[in-house]
This record gives sequence, structure tokens and C-alpha cells, in this order.
Amino acid sequence: TPDLLLAAATGAARQGEDGALEEALKVAARMRDYFRRLGDAKKEASALMTVCSTQLLLGNLEPAAIAAKRARMLYSEESDAGGRGEAMRLQLEVHCRRGEFRPALQTAERAGAAFREAGDKLGEARMMCSVAQNAVSLALQEGACVDRSGPNGSRNGHGHGGSSVKEMLGKAVRAAEGAVGTCRALIADGADCMLLLAYSCASLAQAQLLLGLPDEAMEGADEAVVLFRDCGDRAGEASALLQSADVLGVLQQWQEAFET
Repeated sequence: TPDLLLAAATGAARQGEDGALEEALKVAARMRDYFRRLGDAKKEASALMTVCSTQLLLGNLEPAAIAAKRARMLYSEESDAGGRGEAMRLQLEVHCRRGEFRPALQTAERAGAAFREAGDKLGEARMMCSVAQNAVSLALQEGACVDRSGPNGSRNGHGHGGSSVKEMLGKAVRAAEGAVGTCRALIADGADCMLLLAYSCASLAQAQLLLGLPDEAMEGADEAVVLFRDCGDRAGEASALLQSADVLGVLQQWQEAFET
């Protein structure tokens, strides 16, 4: 049946099975056309999401962006806030891959609002983390840098660029704190989002360090190290360890930084 065909294509796309992506794309495109002729907007949008995911796996950003935009429009017409959020999440991925930090930031904020409307706390937390990450990237692009003049100089807030950069870093801190708080609450309720918590802590620490708050950044960086280690994410753990060493260097705790 069309639903089973679409489910199979979606499964192949999610797994990224060798040799299956092109076939998954063909099936999803056929199902998109089928549901469009049938007038079933939600299923057409679902097929478009599979088209987009598969195109992303294949590295085809432009067709992925087109599919995500169409899916978002259909979900909006159907008043499906969760679906709209998922479509914007894919649009966000396109922006991130292109290095388009400002559109990525704006899309993440809108997607977070959609997930909040849908009552999807995990989806909202993911978008808050993405807001933080893209706000930091945008601030770095616009001249933010770590003040390495010592603990006192860093606390006085030197080296974080102009007011627009400081505002962007403030946005990153607020978003990351929101993500951290939401993740903690979800974990207390039994949700599996420890890795998201790790990324949120790391993003918070990076923003705080750039704002000249090394003591606060140290706390987040250290927690990120432990969380990544507990999740078995060695690349994340290594990145967080480097972040911890960077903070220790700003605090001029050279021996601890070397041992890290």
C-alpha cells in the first residue's frame, strides 16, 4: 500500500542504507505525487519530509530546502504545529550546512515556538540548543573572541566585541539555559536526552566564556565532559575537554589545563 511504501522509504532514508537512498528517494517522490493527487495534505507533507531527509543524506541541499519549504507550508495549512516544527528543523539543517547562521538562528526560534505550541518539550529543547549554537557561531563570525588577559580582565568583559555581539551571546546563554533546564526536567521524568543536555551545557559554557564569565563556563564545560563520557560520545568528550582546558587557560590555571 502507499502508506507501507512510504514507511519503507522513510526507514531506508533514516538508516542511510548503502545503495538504498536513491531508491528511497524515488519511492518517496512517487508517494508525494500520489498523495497530492489524492488531496491528502498531511501524507503529502510526510512524503516530502522523507524526500528532504534523503536529499540531505545525499548532500543535495537545494532540493532538500524546496521539499522542506513545501512540507512546512502544508503542515501550516493543516494547523499541525508539530509537523511544522519538524519541517523547520529540516530547513534549519540546510541553513547550518550552508553556514547561514542568522537564517538558522531565526528558523530555530520559529521551530521552537512551533514545538512549544504542539506541547513537544523535547523538540523545543533541541531548538533552544540550536538557537544557542547558532547565536554563538554568529557572534564569532561578527568578531567575538575570548579575552585571555587573565581572570580579572576576563571578568571585566573585555574581548567580546560590540553591543550586537554581546546581545547575541546573551541570547545564546538564555537559550542554552532554557535547554539545560528543560532537559533536566525531562530526564527526571525518564526521558532519554542526556546527549542533548551535554550539547546544551557545552553551548552554555562557550557563550559564557566569550562573555567573560570563565568561572560559570568552567562549571558547564566540566559537566559536558562527564555527560559526553556517560553517553559514550568520545568526539563530544574530547571537544568538551578542550573547552575545559581553554577555560582553565583563561583562569591562568596552567597546570590543570595541561593535565586536562
